[in-house]
Amino acid sequence: MKINIVMVEPEIPQNTGNIARTCAITGAKLHLVYPLGFSLDDKYLKRAGLDYWDKLEIEKHDSLEKFLEKYKPEKHNMFMATTKAEHCYTDIDYSKFKDEEIFVLFGKETKGLPEDLLQKYIDKTIRIPMRPVLRSLNLSNSVCIIAYEILRQNNFILNMYGVDQEGTIKIIGKKIIEYGISDLVKINSAVFGEEKKKIILESDVFVLTSRFEGMPMGLIEALSYGIPCLVTKGTNMSEDINSYNAGWTSDNTIENLKDAIKKMLKDKEKFEIIGDILNILENLLILIIQKVLTKKFNI
Repeated sequence: MKINIVMVEPEIPQNTGNIARTCAITGAKLHLVYPLGFSLDDKYLKRAGLDYWDKLEIEKHDSLEKFLEKYKPEKHNMFMATTKAEHCYTDIDYSKFKDEEIFVLFGKETKGLPEDLLQKYIDKTIRIPMRPVLRSLNLSNSVCIIAYEILRQNNFILNMYGVDQEGTIKIIGKKIIEYGISDLVKINSAVFGEEKKKIILESDVFVLTSRFEGMPMGLIEALSYGIPCLVTKGTNMSEDINSYNAGWTSDNTIENLKDAIKKMLKDKEKFEIIGDILNILENLLILIIQKVLTKKFNI
């Protein structure tokens, strides 16, 4: 699923910068519909977007008419955010668009989307609940709320499992709360046996980031169940993953890992069929035997 965030004539550079940052983090594509109330060289725009601009997929449109000509609402899964909508944004079942694109339009800060557009596509309008005595939420907050609801409904959940080492779980937990992603990232204690097997089988992807592994049994188990895997080079099996097209690999850096995750999300076909699983398992068995013999008998 691809989320498209469409900003129609935005006026405040800080808002658009924050929205660009949200798009970069979630993998959403940002559409900017001209005229804008600022220059793309605006220092406040760039400051709000941090150093994420080169990680952002962005498309520019000369006018709303041009955008609607290219992306017709009748032919796309399109929603329009407004305080005047009858349906709440959570009323929509976004999960049925899992393998399709979704477009969400947001209007300028002072006026919102054009009234005639909202009337024409009233069935595509959505709103965020708020107290009637106040006018509206901040635009960048509104984008974030709706974007993460779409992700939440599409089971965009990262489950982390492992033993706590030197307070790592507490540190990660604070970051999760700080970034407001508690419903998307879950920290769990280590699992074993049948419980571990059940969790792996219910997962779409197995991710193992490590600086060094001797024989990563969790990874081998995931591969044996036919689960595509994303690993760092320290797992000691990245070459095998690449050779047999069994997933994705990354260096042990945040930037490279982020790029690998983005590539993983685009390679949907691997979630159903990965490489030649029999060959990789045969190769793994040979590899295990070789390493055991080398370690025990120095062969």
